[in-house]
Amino acid sequence: MIPDDSEFAVGGIGLLGTKPGEGPADAARVTWFEEPVSSQDLAGLAAVRRQVRPDVAAGEYSWSLADAARLIAAGAVDCRRG
Repeated sequence: MIPDDSEFAVGGIGLLGTKPGEGPADAARVTWFEEPVSSQDLAGLAAVRRQVRPDVAAGEYSWSLADAARLIAAGAVDCRRG
């Protein structure tokens, strides 16, 4: 049994959609949504971030500070992984 006060992180591995209701981030108690769409899809990440309550994280495959800066400047992430 999972305690009622549990929180969950969801790894989308870049395979989910950008429309509301297309992913598990709409579920209750999800607090971290990792790479719901490809981290190369800045507009898609930003769209998901605007539509969901959990923090959106991406950037595991950022290879430079410029890559990380693009994620942040696009408003695509709450948290950058890497």
